[in-house]
Amino acid sequence: MDADFAIQRRFDIGQRQVFVIDSGLTPAMVAMMQSIAARMPFRRTETDREESRQRAMVANFDEGKLDRATFIARIFDIATTLFTAEPLMIDRVHLNNNFYCDMAYPHRDSIDGGESVTAILYANHRWDKDWGGETLFYDKFDEAVACVSPKSGRLVIFQQPDRAQGLCAIPRVL
Repeated sequence: MDADFAIQRRFDIGQRQVFVIDSGLTPAMVAMMQSIAARMPFRRTETDREESRQRAMVANFDEGKLDRATFIARIFDIATTLFTAEPLMIDRVHLNNNFYCDMAYPHRDSIDGGESVTAILYANHRWDKDWGGETLFYDKFDEAVACVSPKSGRLVIFQQPDRAQGLCAIPRVL
């Protein structure tokens, strides 16, 4: 295992692993992500599930600029260190921006339902536990079995569980 990051927490959901890492990115990388997030054009374009009418605020990264984003390369390096069974590739990089009263539903990030690895970077400057915003992980019986709290610079990397849900924050994001 790479020595330049520490796994804060690890848990399994069935055969799938979830890693929580608080020291994976430098403060400068987190600040870069926060700066980018503040300038991104968010639009209510996507839903967590096909049958949902609630649209989420999403901003997609320009694929042509991904190689210049050192924090994305760093996240990819950590993911490939943790998940070595099959080669990983970047399919999509986007930001979610949830507001007070937004709804988020349990879902899988993999569009085609296949195997994938997701990385979540909490890019908020600061967070208060009373604001909520946790990410819940569900087992195959739709039971919430794990919860990760948002923390500035926290990285959560996981194999797709049956479903995951990002709870919406109250009352502030970024």
